[in-house]
Amino acid sequence: PRWHHTTGAAAPATADEPTAATATAEGTSTAPATTSTVEGSSDRKDPIAELFAANRPQFRACFDAWVDGKGPKSEADAAVLARARAGSDAVKGSNEIRVTITIGLAETGELQNVGFKADETDVTDKTLETCVVDLTKKMKFPASPSEKLTTYNHRFRFKPKRASAK
Repeated sequence: PRWHHTTGAAAPATADEPTAATATAEGTSTAPATTSTVEGSSDRKDPIAELFAANRPQFRACFDAWVDGKGPKSEADAAVLARARAGSDAVKGSNEIRVTITIGLAETGELQNVGFKADETDVTDKTLETCVVDLTKKMKFPASPSEKLTTYNHRFRFKPKRASAK
């Protein structure tokens, strides 16, 4: 059978470091990535996570551009941003905005699909998503040594910059 692997990397509060991953066989639920013989593991999770880490400043620039000038456009997104700005480092997650990008890769590394994972993303505005998607489309992903399709989720936790006092 041909396995379809889902892998992911979660980023901590600063959106800078991957901290967790998942791998699943097609049609099963997400579970921690292990060497499970039933679910398998992706043979290119680490290189993909490293690729996202190398492009971290560009993803941050997308977020900052959205916050500073191009968004938020909806009341819901404005409320998410206001909550994050008012949050505290002392209350885990209160000053973060979650953004998860999901990609589908062919065995060759060709990007087949990309977009936000809605149930793990606090922002609905397409301006930010378009910037992140366009950046991801420019990335060169590794081929799968074992010739497997891969779905990869990369989780960011962005902290908006505090408004400076003037």
